[in-house]
Amino acid sequence: MALNGPGLWSVIAAITISEIPRVVRLVRAVVLSLREEPYVEAAITLSSSRGKILWQHLMPNTRAPLIVRGTYICASAILVEAILSFLGAGVSTEIPTWGNIMAEGRLYFQIKPMLIFWPGLMLSVCIVSINLLGDAARYLLDPRLKTRGGWSMEFRSRDFGNADPVLAIENLTVRLEGKTNASLILDGVSLSIRAGETACLVGESGSGKSVTALAVMGLLPGGALGVAGGRIDLCGENLLDLSPKVMRRRWVDQLSMVFQEPMTALDVTTQKQILSLIAGLQERRGTAVLFITHDMGVVAEITDTVHVMKGGRIIECATTENILRAPREDYTRDLLRAVPSLSPRAPRAEADGESVLKIEDLGKRYGSRSWFARQAPVEAAQGVGFSVPRGRTLGIVGESGSGKSTVVRCILRLVDPSSGSIRVGGTDIAPLSRSALKPYRPRIQTVFQDPFRSLNPRWIIGQSLIEGSLNCGCARASGWRVRGNS
Repeated sequence: MALNGPGLWSVIAAITISEIPRVVRLVRAVVLSLREEPYVEAAITLSSSRGKILWQHLMPNTRAPLIVRGTYICASAILVEAILSFLGAGVSTEIPTWGNIMAEGRLYFQIKPMLIFWPGLMLSVCIVSINLLGDAARYLLDPRLKTRGGWSMEFRSRDFGNADPVLAIENLTVRLEGKTNASLILDGVSLSIRAGETACLVGESGSGKSVTALAVMGLLPGGALGVAGGRIDLCGENLLDLSPKVMRRRWVDQLSMVFQEPMTALDVTTQKQILSLIAGLQERRGTAVLFITHDMGVVAEITDTVHVMKGGRIIECATTENILRAPREDYTRDLLRAVPSLSPRAPRAEADGESVLKIEDLGKRYGSRSWFARQAPVEAAQGVGFSVPRGRTLGIVGESGSGKSTVVRCILRLVDPSSGSIRVGGTDIAPLSRSALKPYRPRIQTVFQDPFRSLNPRWIIGQSLIEGSLNCGCARASGWRVRGNS
């Protein structure tokens, strides 16, 4: 501006140049965080090229933060221009901007103060509207924001006959909003939890467990699901009658929720510590707990009563021991039969022939020394060795941080091993380059733990299913046909 003088293009240039480094840093930070997502690692194992990963997996998922940043820059530019023009250092006074209008109104402020008030108010409305528009655009363009025997047991046998109900759900009905003819999501759900009691909801995915909990918390997605009938009483107060403001106060002192299933990604040692902590807090405070899980071991460990859900209804309710030992409903018995047994199966005959996968003295070291950091290296895995014959299954177990994932990531060549060999069909793939690895990628695949993060949220499922076939040279039509027949 000092070179070109005040003007519209000078203001635009000044704001643009100052924001470029921030945008670059934002994109780099987002890409670095997305690079560790399972769907990106899955694309690597499917032999996707660097360009495809960058432009089809990484860059589209930077859109949401860029939209937010872009609207912020736009709003900031309008505000900066208004301030500069008001001070006489902005655009030409012949251009009717908010700053010039307020600067002109300043001359008559004592006579007509509204000449500054109304332009200032409209400037504020404009800035807020642009930011709200950015949030709305992010919501529309980001799909993630739219919808994501052979052992003995000791069961709890506590008596809650004299305890008062803390939470009572009566005939709760939830339906899709705007679709009165659609099937009910929850159909007459009723249950109660007494002080100090742990009740558990079990059932297949989609049976209505999470919707029940979200309805209790008042967190049903607006515009998608709505309560059509029933009551949710918390200490005698119907939560469905409360305003959002009052409901937020209940979250502070009476209601809380742990999202998603907290036990899924924990090893058994840490899981037991968390369960013990929950039980200890409950005993000291007399808290009523509603637990949602697929893990029947957790059900047996900590719950007092179990409610079995199917198709949005509770079809069976009893004490934990009665549910697990003598279920009444066929559906409940089917659920229990589906639980993996800890009893080892009969040993199979020793496999003959060469190992399909052979690991020898595998090691992975993280951390390095430089002029700016002298952090001691961390041995994430060292001296690992095993072999997997054709047709056999090998399990790797251990606590969190023991190196299981590191070993698997080295085998998949998602990270480069520091030492050792990884032989696939007799060939050591540890030293191979990215291009040299491509023929071996179809022979080594992985199933990631989190199904929601394993697929690119901006792709339809079909695109993810045929990506490997396309990368291996199949035509798109052939890829659809192969996946459709498999």
